[in-house]
Amino acid sequence: MPSAPNKAATIIAVVAPLLQLAGCASSAAALADGSATTSVATRAPAEPTPVHGAQDAKTHAEVIARGDAAGQTGDLDRAVYYYVLALERSPQDAPTLAKIGVIEAARGNTDLAQQAFEMAHTAQPDEPRIAEVLGRLYLQQGKIDSAAQIYAPVLTLYPQRTRALDGMGEVCLGRTQFI
Repeated sequence: MPSAPNKAATIIAVVAPLLQLAGCASSAAALADGSATTSVATRAPAEPTPVHGAQDAKTHAEVIARGDAAGQTGDLDRAVYYYVLALERSPQDAPTLAKIGVIEAARGNTDLAQQAFEMAHTAQPDEPRIAEVLGRLYLQQGKIDSAAQIYAPVLTLYPQRTRALDGMGEVCLGRTQFI
């Protein structure tokens, strides 16, 4: 099993190019120096602003809090930047991976959202909310069997979860299996 530093390097190696492809950053260096910000309303380049204290955050929770604060103000690029920094410290942080997935889904980057939620689900397979969102993403992309594989274990553990029940119902409709 890879060590934590190797996991962090793997996540950064995957996330940085994904962010470049998504238009979040012009380069990995832009992520590092904080110039990867854009205007959310127009997606037009904004003036780069320095990321104050990004590297000097003392705790993982502090980095996450900074990402959450950036997200709440609509600075999604900066939020993702902080979340990636947090993943360097804790590569298997499923909630942080899910936050990146939510941001990418909101931007319409379904493939990136799916990747982030798959990583979150791998890190925390028994978390039903992550599984339900991943199942929904699979359904939106027509991946009926993949969605079924996600929803079935959720319903085994939590048989009354309405989102998972709804998702499995859509799986049955997609397969034209009426029970």
